[in-house]
Amino acid sequence: MIYGTTYSYKYMEEYFRLPFVPAFRDISGLGFDIVRLATYWSDSEKSKGKYDLAKIRALLEVAEDRGQDIVLTAGMKAPRWPEFHLPDWLNDQSATEVEKRLHEYLGHLVLALKGYRCIRYWQVENEPLDPSGPHGASIGKGILEKEVALVRALDPDRKVIITLWGNDLARRGHMPFAEKLADIVGLDLYYKIPGRKGYKGPSVSDTYLKKAIAVSARPVWVTELQTNPWKVYRAGTHLELFEENLFRALALGPAAILFWGSEYWFGQKKKGAVLLWNRIGELARGK
Repeated sequence: MIYGTTYSYKYMEEYFRLPFVPAFRDISGLGFDIVRLATYWSDSEKSKGKYDLAKIRALLEVAEDRGQDIVLTAGMKAPRWPEFHLPDWLNDQSATEVEKRLHEYLGHLVLALKGYRCIRYWQVENEPLDPSGPHGASIGKGILEKEVALVRALDPDRKVIITLWGNDLARRGHMPFAEKLADIVGLDLYYKIPGRKGYKGPSVSDTYLKKAIAVSARPVWVTELQTNPWKVYRAGTHLELFEENLFRALALGPAAILFWGSEYWFGQKKKGAVLLWNRIGELARGK
């Protein structure tokens, strides 16, 4: 089994108020096979045509030095709220202009970073076909097809991942399109969320998910498996939640599992709550 996690420098900086590079060194030191790093268009092109990739480069340098394999997200959607991360200067622009600028940004990003050997996969957008964010927006299939084609043209040797909101997989019906477009399909699963009253979890059964993974034309990863609460950050371990979700996800038969919440584990470790951090490290190192 391939085990990994997701890391957002933006979330570490803005929510936890902790230096994002040292935190990533610790997280990458856990021994994961793969770490997914998020890029944010709103950070990378704060002024039109002026690119600054210093933060993501700093993380890629750590990964390069450590021999840590990376999934790099690219596009206008990325992990962490508010899902869409467009620069402010695009606020009054037409949809046509936004798409044009998106292609220019995406092309710059891929060409600037594809020299890093640690990047093993490009994830184009994040849950692009699923409505999310404060406005419940999604990315059209035509736009996504053009993005994937651009990434493949600029970097044909790396595989492309497309992620879907696994909790509503059957109702939304995006799996066949994702299989056609991607080399790997990622499913994001959130079974339980501590402190979130009324949260019902997936609308599909584990039996349905297991069959969808088994018959898929592409390898399927669980790209987000919930391991931490949302907006409840008291010191604690939530170890039982982690073990239960891991057991359920393994039974589905995915090719890889990426645990969600690395920033939370690190924040809790800084407070002295280390049981979850230690358990995940043992798992990542194959103990």
